[in-house]
Amino acid sequence: MNRWLLRNVNDEEVKKAASSVNRDSSQCEDGFSGNFYHHFWHVIGADIVAAVSDFFKCRRMLHGLNHTLLALIPKGRRPLMHIIISPNQSAFIKGRLISDNILIAHELTHHLNCKQKHSSQELALKLDLSKVYDRVEWKYLRLMLHQLGFHAHFIELIMQCVETTSFSTLMESNAFDYFRPERSLHQGDPLSPLLFVICMEGLTSLILQMEL
Repeated sequence: MNRWLLRNVNDEEVKKAASSVNRDSSQCEDGFSGNFYHHFWHVIGADIVAAVSDFFKCRRMLHGLNHTLLALIPKGRRPLMHIIISPNQSAFIKGRLISDNILIAHELTHHLNCKQKHSSQELALKLDLSKVYDRVEWKYLRLMLHQLGFHAHFIELIMQCVETTSFSTLMESNAFDYFRPERSLHQGDPLSPLLFVICMEGLTSLILQMEL
């Protein structure tokens, strides 16, 4: 597995990745859209391939390449809804999910059915995983990658993608407040869901050990 992960990337792989970028959106502050890279690949392709290859060899990423603009979207305030609406109502109330009531009803039904067949007591565990991407500790992610057997070289590649992230808030087409997070996974990144699954593997392992 590690041998395949650490293989050298070729020109075609880099070109394919660049071509998969949305042509109508800009990934950086320079304003160049995906269509620019696609149309002028014959001019800039060699430089991009060289930069990507250098990252895989040196395991260092320029901070500017991992910078993200955050667009602030105003949301309507509902400061009283959770107070005046009973807890039994879960739809369209901030902090509540309509699926919670469906799940509770299913669990209660299942529990009653099992109680008729077995005399032993049963235990159900339901975890609240709100804002899980924002709460992922980078040290824990690095530890999990190591525990799962990934090569140190590959771990550094992954952590460079995670730890070099920086943000700026975008207001009226102007970028303000440059800052860098100290934890969390970048939402919208196709890599983040996979890294989160890896983080959850630690909890899964602990639960399985308790069963033994």
